Amino acid sequence: ALLRAGADPMASSGPGGVARTPMEMAAEQGNHLQLAALLAHCAESWTEQSKRAILAKLYGACAVSSVPFCISSRQPSCTRCVQQGLPHSRDVSFAKVMDLLFQYGLRDIKLPKWIQQTAKRNPYIHPLYLQRLKSSAAKDGSQTQGHASPSSATAK
Repeated sequence: ALLRAGADPMASSGPGGVARTPMEMAAEQGNHLQLAALLAHCAESWTEQSKRAILAKLYGACAVSSVPFCISSRQPSCTRCVQQGLPHSRDVSFAKVMDLLFQYGLRDIKLPKWIQQTAKRNPYIHPLYLQRLKSSAAKDGSQTQGHASPSSATAK
């Protein structure tokens, strides 16, 4: 409803000087359904350069998120749970967020150092990224060598 009314999912806002876009907040919280709607609404208007920057930012939002630790009970509670008393959605899935980012073109792009360092320490997000990176490289390699990818072979 907000998108139809003209809300900008790329507009930064936030309390205390924290400026995040609704898209970054969806990625950070693992809300793949909301992120899918936002990406579908915005992605067509992106240039290749802006797409790479936005996808890297969304990956960075996942990498610094405390939500994977909270929902796995490896951390008592995240900031959202403690300060706002709002439970996480039942649909939270960082695996599906990562799938979306790769679907829209995230690859082995040059990520800012802080994202690289933070992501490597995150036992949830970085393995998801590496797994999809390896899978996409294998798929891209098989397609460039004239072989059908597993997904295209099963589609025939």
